[in-house]
Amino acid sequence: MSRLCQLTATALLLVLCSTRCALADDPIRFLYPDEQGLEFHYLDRVDVSYESNFSAPFLFTWCGQGNAKQKQKDRPDAGNATTQITLQFTSDEDLECWFNLRIHDLGDSSPLGANSPAFTYVHTTRQGGPVSSWPEIDDSLTTGDG
Repeated sequence: MSRLCQLTATALLLVLCSTRCALADDPIRFLYPDEQGLEFHYLDRVDVSYESNFSAPFLFTWCGQGNAKQKQKDRPDAGNATTQITLQFTSDEDLECWFNLRIHDLGDSSPLGANSPAFTYVHTTRQGGPVSSWPEIDDSLTTGDG
């Protein structure tokens, strides 16, 4: 019986090590939004940028503190990409939200995925209408002044 326990423990260790190595080799990272405290309004368009190895990802928008709720689900571009997401869910109040990029739909229990930094979702449209938000580009990178 102890030989069976040793074999089971060894097999479990191999599975855990291979999963850990796969996660280390395949980082999932948000490039934008990339900092806490950004503010987006109802119907704003956010250029969500990320690095991943997902061939068919899901991008969820979650909101709330403590008992978070899924507010939106999108199918963004695969791999390292930037995908424009229109925040088109309604609410009676402003919310703390974040994006969650996953390889599977929520019906799958896979832990793989990553969260963006939290942002404030303002439940009313922006004065003057919706805007597009994207990462700021350092002018020295585009003009050669750096």
